[in-house]
Amino acid sequence: MLVSRIVPHCSCGGELVIVGEVRSADGWRTGFKLKCKSCGKSWTYSGGVYRQDQLETGG
Repeated sequence: MLVSRIVPHCSCGGELVIVGEVRSADGWRTGFKLKCKSCGKSWTYSGGVYRQDQLETGG
């Protein structure tokens, strides 16, 4: 059996890695916080959708 892992990528093409969890008020995990290894942009994965965080601190 061949098992592959789909690695999500940033808009810059860099790999996204999990840096935290998103939890609901009652404690259930509802998603993940991700960060791009290449450019450092923050992303959120929830409900099967990846979204780039809009609150970016420029550097």
